[in-house]
Amino acid sequence: MRNRLLYLLPIVHYVGALFWIFGFVLLIPLLVLALYARSGWDEVSPSCFLLPAAISWLLGAVFKRGWSFGPLDTPRSMLVCALGWISISALGALPLRLGLDVSYLDAYFEAVSGFTTTG
Repeated sequence: MRNRLLYLLPIVHYVGALFWIFGFVLLIPLLVLALYARSGWDEVSPSCFLLPAAISWLLGAVFKRGWSFGPLDTPRSMLVCALGWISISALGALPLRLGLDVSYLDAYFEAVSGFTTTG
């Protein structure tokens, strides 16, 4: 059991690093929102991006805290990629859900298509 846990800890660490980076990426739309707010376009609230950014930072801090990373072999790298894609898309759907008032499933579909560039 302990060996399995030690096998998963680097995966958790790297997914936490992805969450941490994504939290900063979610701040970029706030700059665009601030630029367009001067021209009278204020339909989207800043909390649509601040709340998912805070959740992303919190998850990143929890996942990275106390676990040191080790080298990743091919199966672990593929698992980091798959888990990162699914979880970042789940967080990326929150601004769409909050700002556009669509269902979460529609927002998740749009977030996945945006992150995979299939849209």
